Amino acid sequence: MLSFDHSIILYLNGLFPHSVIIGRLVEIICSSNIFKGQIFMAFFWWVWFRQQEEEIVRRDRKIVLLTLLGVLVALFIVRVLIITVPFRFRPLDDPNIVFRLPFTFIPAVGKWSSFPSDHAALFTGLAVSFWFINRRLFFIVVAYVIVVILLPRLFLGLHYPTDLIAGAVLGVACVLLSLKLFMNIPLLEATLDWADEHKGLFYSLFFFLTAQLADLFDDVRYIGGMIIKLLH
Repeated sequence: MLSFDHSIILYLNGLFPHSVIIGRLVEIICSSNIFKGQIFMAFFWWVWFRQQEEEIVRRDRKIVLLTLLGVLVALFIVRVLIITVPFRFRPLDDPNIVFRLPFTFIPAVGKWSSFPSDHAALFTGLAVSFWFINRRLFFIVVAYVIVVILLPRLFLGLHYPTDLIAGAVLGVACVLLSLKLFMNIPLLEATLDWADEHKGLFYSLFFFLTAQLADLFDDVRYIGGMIIKLLH
């Protein structure tokens, strides 16, 4: 598996022109939450409020809630794996390969292991839900995830291909399992009824959750990191 990862990452590393302009553009796309979580959460708010028959609106809202549940579970599993499985260097830090960047790139990823990718888990999980919402939009969203979110992380040496594949499998599996197990349970129906009766409280909580997902829990991770430092 290591030889597969090394060969793919080095091939891609030599394939793209090492231009400062291209490198900076990829870094902007890869680093900015506008191109990642924020645009996805905007899509989900659109799905929640779009004008459809009442039955379709209720179905779509169930999909949105269960998708968010699924990706949260996937992100939790990813963090557990990152802590428990043997540490893996990111390609740009791996002493076993010579990875060339077109410019000085300082990733804000801390010292976390490369395997598996939380970005792949989150965004493939979010993307797969569109198969049940809008089939045409699904293919556009999947293409967007591959081109704008996953490939730049290979280009910048943040992940190996198997990091992304493992994360994607986790994200898709958790969302599909969430949809399969909970789509028709009474608790979900009761949650939507409660949301209709307590719109102020529900949308405050819904906004907070989607805002954190839109920013990839940056504030939560920062505060958590500061608390860990204080405890140490």
